Amino acid sequence: MHESSALSLLLLLLAAPLAICIIQAALTRLCRPLGLLIAPQLLVLGTVLAGNVPMVWLAWRLAFSELAGDRVAIACGVALVVLTYNTLGVCYFCMLNLSETSLHVHILMDLLISGPMPVDELAARYGVGEMIEVRIERMIALGQLQSQGEYFVVRNTGLLVIGRIIHLWRKLLGLPLKPA
Repeated sequence: MHESSALSLLLLLLAAPLAICIIQAALTRLCRPLGLLIAPQLLVLGTVLAGNVPMVWLAWRLAFSELAGDRVAIACGVALVVLTYNTLGVCYFCMLNLSETSLHVHILMDLLISGPMPVDELAARYGVGEMIEVRIERMIALGQLQSQGEYFVVRNTGLLVIGRIIHLWRKLLGLPLKPA
């Protein structure tokens, strides 16, 4: 395989998460007007699975067609592309899932460990005041916030940059920017 073909293949694989994001955004925006309520996680999984076909086709066009006589090299190359693409797709899925389900998982784990509880107790545990207090303590411990008397100020802006990226990403996908 030529060096330019290998570079093209690398760039194709590196572009895969962006392509998944763009396709998911388009599908999300298409489904809403049609009244289709499909979970973002299912859209991502469907996008990743369906994306295997164009990825292998593009990989063939960019690199593997020049290996036409070597079936073992083609099979290994296709396996590498499929495994790498799907690994990147799973990473994208995990990022999306983290932003979508962290509180859901916490509530489910709490119910699993503590057993059944009435909605009033759940509301008390996950009330706004308690959630903010716990998060502020965590942000101070992580060096992200600093207490100045009655006020809190940002001490480290690294997480804000990531937050802005995630906010832009959710906006592009057409996902809610604030919890419902």
